[in-house]
Amino acid sequence: MENHYVRALLLCVSLGLLWPASSPAQTDYPRIEAGIQLTVLVLDPPISGGGLGVGARFGYNLTSHFGLEGEVNRFPGAGTFSEPNLSVTDGLFGVKAGLFARDTGVFLKARPGFIHFPRNGDLQAHGLTHLDHFAFDVGLVGERYFPNHLFVRLDLSDTLLAFGNEHVTDTMTGTLTRLGTRNNATFAIGFGVHF
Repeated sequence: MENHYVRALLLCVSLGLLWPASSPAQTDYPRIEAGIQLTVLVLDPPISGGGLGVGARFGYNLTSHFGLEGEVNRFPGAGTFSEPNLSVTDGLFGVKAGLFARDTGVFLKARPGFIHFPRNGDLQAHGLTHLDHFAFDVGLVGERYFPNHLFVRLDLSDTLLAFGNEHVTDTMTGTLTRLGTRNNATFAIGFGVHF
């Protein structure tokens, strides 16, 4: 894993642990969050494509500045190599840390997890032998809370996928390419309930 991703995770955890605890007058922040989201994952070539996915997210805020969260997303048409309808799944579990004021929050997030590619003859023929890979999502989160226990959330992030020493054959050029570590843009909008 690249060094700046480890630093981002440590920064988020440090912010949450070192931030002053909320006073009793500030306990009106949401403790529990549950929601659904629409997510776009843009896969970096040669495993190219991208897709609109749906997911579910759960979060527990330890303070108004630090929370734990997890999500699972399914991308039914992520498109990999020449196969346009491969379903890709990812799961991310980690921390968010940042600022919360009255009904709005802005946070950094750092979440390790996994991505799963389906078993498909085309993937194996081009050289992708392992279907599960380490993922690390780091980015920015904006949340807006409403008095009726609803919230809206926007995520902008970079999802790092670690393919290791796997090689694939590029269908366009026919060349063998080492995958290594790939950066992939991710955007999400979510809706849910908070308590």
